[in-house]
Amino acid sequence: MDYCRTIRNVIGYIRGTTDPDKYVILGNHYDAWVYGALDPNSATAVLAEVARGIVETMKVTNWRPARTIMFCNWDAEEYGLIGSTEFVEEYANLLSQRAMAYFNVDNIHSNHS
Repeated sequence: MDYCRTIRNVIGYIRGTTDPDKYVILGNHYDAWVYGALDPNSATAVLAEVARGIVETMKVTNWRPARTIMFCNWDAEEYGLIGSTEFVEEYANLLSQRAMAYFNVDNIHSNHS
């Protein structure tokens, strides 16, 4: 079946203080073939909790990260990594200069991840 639809990557960030133009990126896809607890929902929960924990730490201690932390939720991963691929293709030059690390956290489960 051939069809087109709009995909949406959901990206949030916490701006760094001393080196805001350098990025630490955490990513996960949010689309799925079926409803389930592991892929991608386990990582969606992890990303949300990491963001919540960082914001809570910022409120309580007045700490802020030195580098910008990006939280990326990619669409259309199940169809061939389309969301993340489109993002990287669009921002390849910027990312090659500014991205310091990328942590892919999709499909986190058990104590063997």
